Amino acid sequence: MTDHTPRLPPHNLEAELSVLAAVVLDPAALDEAAIILTPSDFYFGRHRVMFEAMLELQARGTPVDMITLTDHLRATDRLEAAGGPAGVAGLAGQVSTSANIGFWSRIVANKAALRRALALTLKIQSALYEEPEDAVALLDRCSAGFGEIARRGGAEASTSRQVISAAFSHIEAVAREGRIPGLATGYADLDRLTGGFQPGDLIILAARPSVGKTALALETARRAVLGGHAVLFFSLEMSALQLGIRLISAQSGVSLQSLRLGHIRRQDWVSLVDAANVLHGRPLSLDDSAWLSIADIRARARRQSDPKPELIVVDYLQLVSGHARKRDTREQEVSEVSRGLKALAKELGVPLLALAQLNRDVENRGGLPRLSDLRESGSLEQDADVIMFLHRDRPKASDIAGQGDAEEDLHPITKLIIGKQRNGPTDTIELVFRKDICRYDTLDTRYDAAGLAGVGDAP
Repeated sequence: MTDHTPRLPPHNLEAELSVLAAVVLDPAALDEAAIILTPSDFYFGRHRVMFEAMLELQARGTPVDMITLTDHLRATDRLEAAGGPAGVAGLAGQVSTSANIGFWSRIVANKAALRRALALTLKIQSALYEEPEDAVALLDRCSAGFGEIARRGGAEASTSRQVISAAFSHIEAVAREGRIPGLATGYADLDRLTGGFQPGDLIILAARPSVGKTALALETARRAVLGGHAVLFFSLEMSALQLGIRLISAQSGVSLQSLRLGHIRRQDWVSLVDAANVLHGRPLSLDDSAWLSIADIRARARRQSDPKPELIVVDYLQLVSGHARKRDTREQEVSEVSRGLKALAKELGVPLLALAQLNRDVENRGGLPRLSDLRESGSLEQDADVIMFLHRDRPKASDIAGQGDAEEDLHPITKLIIGKQRNGPTDTIELVFRKDICRYDTLDTRYDAAGLAGVGDAP
């Protein structure tokens, strides 16, 4: 026979009573319980009311005992909700020591997490039956919901002993190993300024169109994978094939135009084969989906586990869509994307390089770009840990007269401006843009970030 007895949600009556009784026995034990629990973690309503009243008494500096708790509940018209005077009196004698309050609190918190997961599962089931159009967005919200439940029951705040010990160990390791603490970009001056791209950081690379944002991002990715670091590259503008051709051009030193048109000299084939062999099998994942939402990017980045990315690149930010509501402005949508990318970087513990467009003000005004020039900036300036601008001065008309070369050929020096760095200085770095192979090199071509042939600036 099938058992139709209703099943109660996960809970533990004894653990809840033990927590409350331990506080009445030893008011100082409330400090430990309050780190782990909130009133909503208790399954029984009367226990939620009592724990909430205990916290209120503590906040007022009033010792928690049978008398003060009963009096406070009566004064706030919650005594009956707490089970009446008998409910409070029933705590007496439940435990003989408060030493195990942390253990009991974690049992209560664990049961609360299971109840929240159960409630979320029921909501998910209901939403799935409605057959939403954006299934990926729904699944992402589900993942975020379960993640939030896990974080609520996760690690507590670190003590100063833990923080200082970890910080000093990190300083010792960096000094001992003699390397930059973050992921090396392959550009000496940039790495000296930033210490490399730091885990959890959102790095914005901004410029006007056709200045070379993708070229610099792809070159950073190339150097990273050649150094053994896994990279996940989201390209909403260019196809994976186009990026692959650019990678081979940058690695081989054979011009991109020659590769596009098939005008390849016999002696170039050796360089091309060598470049393909070097790049083949490197830990680079290219996602060239033309339309991606922030939910798509989060879901795909979380799924990428073999290998787990050590750098994520998004090209470019303003092409990513958010969960725009009818009344939302474009700026609000971009702000949502910005916050989502920062949260993703922090969640996965990897640097995230996001490309962004500058508005036309920088061209109309002239001079160097500013933080206010970020197009549809929203919260970009607030969310980003590092903001970098690519800038090349416009040539004078007299410089262009009689010349068929593009602007980049006349002005190969490009400024990489560190406009914001949350944990370091701002400055300007000069790079050489090699337009023929779509690659940025440092002025000092001797620098080799990974110590491998082909990683540094020399082709």
